[in-house]
Amino acid sequence: RGARVRLAAPYAHVDDLDLALALSRNEPLPPARRATEVHGRDVAAAVWTLLNAPREQVAGRAFNCSDLVVDSRDVMAALAERLQVATDLPPPAHNALQHPMRSPALRALGWRPGGRALLAETLDALAEAVRNRTER
Repeated sequence: RGARVRLAAPYAHVDDLDLALALSRNEPLPPARRATEVHGRDVAAAVWTLLNAPREQVAGRAFNCSDLVVDSRDVMAALAERLQVATDLPPPAHNALQHPMRSPALRALGWRPGGRALLAETLDALAEAVRNRTER
């Protein structure tokens, strides 16, 4: 029997291109939300970790795959700063996430997600993609 992976909301810079473009054009923004997130690169690393783990440690088990609790308003603010645009942001999310997804079983197998550093790298790449697109 194989293992199952339960994902938090996955992200990568291409996922939020519409949001970044809306920010750069001063278009209406969606309401903020708070959620647990994991980068697509970390999802791939989690699957790789499970494929290479001893079968008796993973067979028949379910593994949560999550990294950060993120308020999308914070993402919007970071993108606006990187894009050097002044815009009205939505208020912070009001949901408090009573039970954020955690990943202790994957971490016990040696999986290490990218955390805030990977989020910042992703936002940098997203801002660069927007600049490149709008310079055409």
